[in-house]
Amino acid sequence: MKNVVFIIFYLVCVNSYSQEITQNVRGVIRDRINNIALSGATVSVDGSDFNAVSDQNGFFEISNIPVGRYLVEFRFTGYQSVKLPVVVSASKPEFLEVFLDES
Repeated sequence: MKNVVFIIFYLVCVNSYSQEITQNVRGVIRDRINNIALSGATVSVDGSDFNAVSDQNGFFEISNIPVGRYLVEFRFTGYQSVKLPVVVSASKPEFLEVFLDES
C-alpha cells in the first residue's frame, strides 16, 4: 500500500513540474504617420512556430508562449519590417504597440 501511495505521489509531482509556464503576447500594429490600423500584418517569433496575423483593427494575439526572451518580427506589405526584443513573463500578458514605416 505504501508503494502505491508513493508512486501516485511521484507521478503527480513529476507531472506538475513538467508543465511549462506560458503567457500571451498581444498588441496592435499601426502606420506610424497616419496612426491607422494595419489589417493583415504578420507577427512571428524568431526561431519558433509562434505567429499571428493582425485583425481588421490591427490587433493580434499569440497564445501560450513559454516564458523567456524573444525577438518578434512585424511585417506588412509596403512597409519596413521591424524586429523587437520581447520579454515574456509569467506575471502578466505582454501588450505591444507597434508602428511601422512605409517603405
